[in-house]
Amino acid sequence: MGKQITGLDKEITKKIGQIIARIRRNKKVTQVELAEMLSLDQSLICSYENGTRRIPINQFVKIARALDVSPGKLLDEAENSNGKIPTIHISRRFLKRVEEMEQLPEPDKKAIVRTIDALLLQYKVKNNIDDKDKLLEVLGIEHEKG
Repeated sequence: MGKQITGLDKEITKKIGQIIARIRRNKKVTQVELAEMLSLDQSLICSYENGTRRIPINQFVKIARALDVSPGKLLDEAENSNGKIPTIHISRRFLKRVEEMEQLPEPDKKAIVRTIDALLLQYKVKNNIDDKDKLLEVLGIEHEKG
């Protein structure tokens, strides 16, 4: 079983899931249909929408494309929501790289994710960072608490 989502992650995950569900329903697409478009199981889509499971960035991009919205629009909606969700600004440049990664074969995508994970872990260990807010700040990702 995966690591439990808590605190800030849980709030963000839930809000993004709610936005995806709303856009999906507005486009008259069922969870089953969205799952089929993405070659995923419907229960995974349900978990994403309920906020019980984090959406990997590559799946986030695929979901946005399947719903015919930009990943940036989904993030903007999360940012502009009335809830007390913190704002995290992800650069368009970064999202563009993720979209380009989607064109790569699956083993290459996994290698890139492993590399990123290793670099982040190395950075956290080197700088003795265990606080997520501090890590976001040090990495230059704008972050406001709601």
